[in-house]
Amino acid sequence: MSEALKTAKIDIVGGETMFFENIVRQVSNAKGFDHLIDNSKHATDIKNSLLGPDGKGDLAEKVRGLADKYGISSNDIKNLTVSAALIKLQQAATDAENGEDAGFINSLFGLAKT
Repeated sequence: MSEALKTAKIDIVGGETMFFENIVRQVSNAKGFDHLIDNSKHATDIKNSLLGPDGKGDLAEKVRGLADKYGISSNDIKNLTVSAALIKLQQAATDAENGEDAGFINSLFGLAKT
């Protein structure tokens, strides 16, 4: 982290103390989130339903793959809300009669709702 901060162009707003406290808070929040995912049965279930049983998948890549598969462009996604994009993906998967993708998309709906 010290190497990254040496070359970073940082505009400190609010003073050096506030800047340091913000960094510490962000690191703490990230560690808390990791702890939640690693130790919560429900969070682990959500992670596994989205990324697969090993939890090692790439959610963004899965969504990108679905968009490519069903012909939804980045402009389509840019101009849609999350729920509208999911509805469009769900309709395309249903039309293609692909139950596996439809199940995954339904999991994304649950995540978006949460």
